Amino acid sequence: MAKIDKDLRGYLKRTQAGGALLTVEKEVDPYTEAPSQLRGAVKRGKALMFRNVAGSAIPAVGNSLALRPWIETALECGDAGIVHWIGQRSAQDFSPVISPAGPLKEVIENEVVLEQFPILTFHEEDGGPYITGGIGISKDRRRGVRMRASIACD
Repeated sequence: MAKIDKDLRGYLKRTQAGGALLTVEKEVDPYTEAPSQLRGAVKRGKALMFRNVAGSAIPAVGNSLALRPWIETALECGDAGIVHWIGQRSAQDFSPVISPAGPLKEVIENEVVLEQFPILTFHEEDGGPYITGGIGISKDRRRGVRMRASIACD
């Protein structure tokens, strides 16, 4: 079973090279413009990268995994497809790779301030902005056990 040797940057480069990623340079409102553009883009089979989201210095990417073939491309599932790929990996236990350096450690924050991130409001009647999907890996310092947590709010 092949290891996935990639990151978000690499995936976005491949998506852009394949013509499926569009970049929006102009400033967009995270409550109205960005969600509207994302809905329109997914209908056209495109992902979007917003370079300038109002109120944040951090770019935002949306629709990057909106279609099943895109997920299969990101995971390099091959002809067997995503169900087979997940089944193979779910049957195995693995330990995370601890990296002393690299892109994942370019920015280290001691305190997380969610307001700095370009978190969008997707629908008119939403109570506020929310993260549609995220994954965190943490370690219980007392027990020394690593834990995986998935957050899916969509």
